[in-house]
This record gives sequence, C-alpha cells and structure tokens, in this order.
Amino acid sequence: MTEARIYEDLKEDHDRHRKLLKQIAATSDDSDEREALFEDLRQELQAHAAAEEESLYATMLGMPDLRDEARHSVSEHKEIDDLLGELV
Repeated sequence: MTEARIYEDLKEDHDRHRKLLKQIAATSDDSDEREALFEDLRQELQAHAAAEEESLYATMLGMPDLRDEARHSVSEHKEIDDLLGELV
C-alpha cells in the first residue's frame, strides 16, 4: 500500500510541475509573476528530488539490478539543481 502511495505522490508532483511550466511559458520577460512561478517550480523540484531520492532511489541503491539506474537518476537531480541555480 505504501509503495502505491509513493507512486501516486510522485505523479501528482509531476502534474504540478507540468502545470507550473505551462504557467511560466504563458508569461514573458522578467515579470513578477514569472519570477514567483519560477521560484515555486524551483522549490517544488528540489522537494520532489529529495523525497524521491529518500523514498525510491535509496531502496533502488540496495538492489544490484537497479543500482546503476538509481545512481543515474540521482546524478540527473544534481544536474537539474545546478542548472536551476544558474537561472536564479
């Protein structure tokens, strides 16, 4: 049951991220609205990555067949975090 909830939560996060990206795309230039939406997205992505790494990837790292995939995913989170830092 807990595993199903984790996947539901991750999907809900992804849906929120897509919505925020659409809202950002509908803005232009350096508007206050765009800045606020981007900050919301940045915070959402960082919280999502931390939760995903703790709840999903930590388990995957303990499974030899999934270890490389988990490491790759954690690496992608780091890359996204670095890129978000450059955009701020």
